[in-house]
This record gives sequence, structure tokens and C-alpha cells, in this order.
Amino acid sequence: MKKRILSIILSVLICFTYFAPMSLLAENETIDGSIEIQDELIQEEVDTNDNLNEDLEDIVLPDEVDKDVTNDIKDINDDIDIQTSDDINLEQKEDIKTPIKTKKATKAKYFKYRINDDGNVVITDYIGKAKNVVIPRKIKNRKVVRIGLDAFYYNEKIISVTIPNTVTSIGGEAFGECYNLKNIILPNSLKTIGWFAFEYCTKLETIDIPKNVKSIGCGAFSECDSLTSINVDKNNPYYKDIDGVLFSKSGKRIVAYPFGKPETYYEIPSGVTTIDEYLFSYNKKLKYIILPNSVTKIGDGAFEGCAKLTSMEIPGSIKKWVMIFFLDVIH
Repeated sequence: MKKRILSIILSVLICFTYFAPMSLLAENETIDGSIEIQDELIQEEVDTNDNLNEDLEDIVLPDEVDKDVTNDIKDINDDIDIQTSDDINLEQKEDIKTPIKTKKATKAKYFKYRINDDGNVVITDYIGKAKNVVIPRKIKNRKVVRIGLDAFYYNEKIISVTIPNTVTSIGGEAFGECYNLKNIILPNSLKTIGWFAFEYCTKLETIDIPKNVKSIGCGAFSECDSLTSINVDKNNPYYKDIDGVLFSKSGKRIVAYPFGKPETYYEIPSGVTTIDEYLFSYNKKLKYIILPNSVTKIGDGAFEGCAKLTSMEIPGSIKKWVMIFFLDVIH
């Protein structure tokens, strides 16, 4: 019986000895497998994190976006030359400071002319079509010194004329009936303005008489219906203006009255002795004129055709026969 028990115990021991290592091996394999699985999971997580980090690197943060956009805009500005308001203001300031360039002279081929005995040029006609005319200083290397009689007469195209500082004389009716002439620049070299030189320049609003002009013919600015002021250089020793009206320097002779003045009443200043020819002829606004006692001479046609003139005070200094003749030609 004892032997049998011993044999059973021995068998159990043998079995335990056989199966225990296998169990431990299996357990180790299981542990190793778990460890490998965990390592794989960890590696996957690491890989995932690496990929995520790479993706995060591709993501642009707001500050970087602004920086990139700014750089792009800068590139665009460099290509397109976009002007900012500051740039524009700066350019405007520069424009203000920049002096006006001299106007380019109209080509000589658009003028007819003659050459005087002294070798200088007289403009006799303008055959061009330009609205803005700049008369040249020289033609064929000869100095232009005079705008001749009727040179621009009845030219309805021109609106501005610039005369060079070589011209000393403007002939009679040189710009007569230039109905659209609005602006004319007279040079300091100018000395004489002929009779009716600007008659019927109905859009001419102002005119400046230079300092060296010493002779202005009768009716030079007659019926310039828009002319509101005749301005004389203060250094002119021969003429002056009083409220836009042209007088001799002494004030004894009234030379020209601008028809564009809005007043319907005019009192000739005391001290005037002579009223020039055609001074008020065909004035469309004046209704009442007062002559001072100093007046002794009234030029031909001075009040001719003044349709709205209804009242006038004539001093006793005017001789009776002169007054009769004068009244006959008012209307």
C-alpha cells in the first residue's frame, strides 16, 4: 500500500516537473507578447505624435498669417506701385511747389508775317486752328516785335493768347471780334495798344496793362461786355486804374470803362477834364452818369448807343454846341 502511495506521489512530481517549465514558458511568452503589443502601441502613439507634430508645423499661427499676408501685400505693392494717402499728399505738395512750365510756342507755319526794314517780324495773320495760341519770340531767327493790324480779327476759335516779351506793339483791331477770347497775356515789353484792339471780345473778363505801355488807342476795350476790370501795373508812369476803370496817370483823362461792371450808375471822378472817344458807346448797363464840373472835352461817340441811359448831369463847363451835338448822338 505504501509503495502505491509513493508511486502516485512520484508520478505527480514527475508531471509537475514536466508541465511547470512549459507553463512558465507560456507565461513568459504571454508577458513577452503583451510587452511587444505595448511596445507596438507605444510606437504607434509615438508615430502618431510625430505625424501630429509635423501637421502642427504645417499649421500657420495667426501672427505668422499676418506676417505672410503683410509680406504678400508688400510684394504686390512693389509690383503695382500702390499710392498711399501720404504719398498722394506729398505729390500734391510737390505739385504746388513746382513752378509752371513755360508754354510751348505755336509753330511758325501757322502765322503769316512780314519782315520790317530793321529785320524784325510783324505778325499779319494767324491761320492755325488751335484754341490756345502762344506767339513765338522768333520766326526764322528774327525777333517778333509787333502784332499787326487785324492779325487775329474775327477769329472765333481762339480762347487764349500769350504774347512774348519781344512784342512792343499791338495794331488796331488786332484781336477785334474774337468773341471767345477769354484770356490774353500782355508782356512787359509792350508799349502801344492800337485803336479798337480788343473790341467785341465779349468773353474777356479782365486784362492787365504792363508797366511800359504808354499809348492806348480809343475804343481799345469797347463793347467787351464781360470785362469787369482793367488792371494797370503800379509802376506804369502813364496810366492807372481806379476801381477797374482806366485813367491817365494824372487822372485828367478817362480812357476806358469796362462794360462788364455790374453797376448801373457811374460818377466820373472830379478832376477829369477829358472823356475819351467811344468811352461808353453801346454800354448795355449804365442808366445814370454824372460828369464833374472839371470836364471840358467829350470825345466823339463817347455816349453813342447807350440805350439804357436815362439820366445824365452835364456841367456848365461844356459848351452849348458841344452839348447839342452830344445829345443828338446818345440814341
